[in-house]
Amino acid sequence: MVQTHRPSHDELRELLAGRRPAGPPIPASLQSPDPLGHPWAAVLDDLARVHADIVADLAAVPDDFPTSVRARVVVVMNAEATDGTSVPLAWEDEIDWKAYAVFLRLHTIDHLNQARKLLAALET
Repeated sequence: MVQTHRPSHDELRELLAGRRPAGPPIPASLQSPDPLGHPWAAVLDDLARVHADIVADLAAVPDDFPTSVRARVVVVMNAEATDGTSVPLAWEDEIDWKAYAVFLRLHTIDHLNQARKLLAALET
């Protein structure tokens, strides 16, 4: 999540400045090049810092801030296939800063639920 939310924060800042973020959307499969190379506490601190910065930026937005500028995003949704397995569906879309904030929140919740499932499986 740190690998995704760090550049997401940059894109959100661009939207809040009234600019369309440059470049392609953040890839859905973005992963750390060295996932075990950092102490867990450092990863958690980094994630907390990124999220605190995002929340601070959103808290500073005026109520009447326009939503005309859009960012390209990759949307991924898990769907159930006819055989009962879960399959990811992905597509690109363009969203404003408000939808972007919701998008980040849902991304966080999705990964939290994945972690909970993993921990539950390890307990059995």
